[in-house]
Amino acid sequence: GSGGGDAAVPDTVHSHLLADLTPDGPFPRFTPGLLRASGYPDHMHAFAWSGWEPPVDKDGLSYGPGSLCCNMAVVPRDGLTVEPGSIRYRSIELTFDPAVEVCAIMPFVEMCDLGRIRCRDLLGLEAGGTLRIENPDDLAAYQAATGYGPWRHYRLRGDDCLVQDISTLMARTLFGHAAVSLVTSWTLQSSVPGDLPPWLTHGLAAYLADEGVHLANYMVQFRAAGPVLLPPAETNAILAGTPDPDLAADRRLFRQATYSAFLMVWELVENRGGLADVRRLLADVSHGESLAAACRKVYDTGLEDLVAQLDPTGRDEPIGDAVQSRAPHGPPDR
Repeated sequence: GSGGGDAAVPDTVHSHLLADLTPDGPFPRFTPGLLRASGYPDHMHAFAWSGWEPPVDKDGLSYGPGSLCCNMAVVPRDGLTVEPGSIRYRSIELTFDPAVEVCAIMPFVEMCDLGRIRCRDLLGLEAGGTLRIENPDDLAAYQAATGYGPWRHYRLRGDDCLVQDISTLMARTLFGHAAVSLVTSWTLQSSVPGDLPPWLTHGLAAYLADEGVHLANYMVQFRAAGPVLLPPAETNAILAGTPDPDLAADRRLFRQATYSAFLMVWELVENRGGLADVRRLLADVSHGESLAAACRKVYDTGLEDLVAQLDPTGRDEPIGDAVQSRAPHGPPDR
């Protein structure tokens, strides 16, 4: 269903022109009518349009696409080491085929750094150590090494990641989402002791990476077969488990579980205290409290009760279930 309505539904706004995440909101960022008209926000493509300038962080350093390579030339930067087949910058180390031009693959590193800034500013977390990312030669090599289909963008094990080959992610206009999701997942796993539930790790990764518009699009083809949202227990089992050997089933289940986790975090942040409460929760767990104790302190309810309240099967989807396909990677009409 489309849920309750505003008195007047606004004209559709391009997904990049919707409000981006800021540490202190305000939350919710959108009226129900604006969400239904425009879908979820997506700010991971604007660097490809004319007029893009890399943003500047609180230390005065530019970050994101165009900050480390400009006009196919490396921009010297303290901490940046570039060699054939290797780029190292801050906490990121990317290895790739030495025949690949460095500036052709640098945007992935730049988006990883953008993800680092988002984790620091939005979640209050910055991982120590080094995230070692290996880029295979092509999609076939990625699938052979991981057993993953292309709907799974990376395999993260501790500080080691095998990413779907970046040229394919770029061709699919998904590399920005993949990079920010990867860095968010790694930062959460590295900075928060113990295992956070998969719905929270994957949901936060998808939420910070603005994946909602794509995830909603993926659901269109599955809706005719029945409900697409999954309860938290099933979401956790799919996201924590190994891929289904039936590739068609794995594609459907992984995307449904990721969308369901995204919706749980959407509800948590947008309607239940914003990012400030999420930062408090993660900080308390980082300092040794159990997730259950931190949840009771921050949200004044038990963890099981909170999860039940966030269960997406118990609510309408924020943008409704009759979503038309969108092309968020195209520039907005101005």
